[in-house]
Amino acid sequence: MTDYELAKLFGVSESTINNWKEKYPEFAEALTAGKSFADERVVRSLYHRAIGYTYDTEEVFLRSRPQKKDKNGKVIRQAGTEVIRVAIPKHVPPDVTAGIFWLKNRRPDEWRDVKNIDVGVANMKKMSIEELQKSILDDIKEMRASGLLPEVIEGQYEEVVTQVSGELEAPAGVAPKPEK
Repeated sequence: MTDYELAKLFGVSESTINNWKEKYPEFAEALTAGKSFADERVVRSLYHRAIGYTYDTEEVFLRSRPQKKDKNGKVIRQAGTEVIRVAIPKHVPPDVTAGIFWLKNRRPDEWRDVKNIDVGVANMKKMSIEELQKSILDDIKEMRASGLLPEVIEGQYEEVVTQVSGELEAPAGVAPKPEK
């Protein structure tokens, strides 16, 4: 429950809830414990949804029951309906989206969508054009070797290398170093 919802429950403002938390540490601790319990329940639920689970349910059926008589024709059971309860296991398959969400949060270095690549801009300013070209080519080769270079770019690898090697010019105001 959020502080806003709690305030509505008590019929006070959210700032009153915040004041109570400051004035009564036990109140603040109780709120934290309650929120932690709810968070853990969600964690367990997400985990089970990510891996799939089986649960038991019960289905109820009505079956007609005919009248039954003994050998002498005396009715020993009246006609009617009989309630039958059957335990049935149900399976919820793993949810791919829940699994991805779990992994992105539990193993962000392996599963996050964004890969951070440190380009070291401060170091790049000190590099010559040749050193910069070599650094870019090394980065491309490293990304290619580690599988970070998308397949779309894979086919253009040689084209990128050619462009970086042959067409990179010195920025305005910087004289290119003479070739050796």
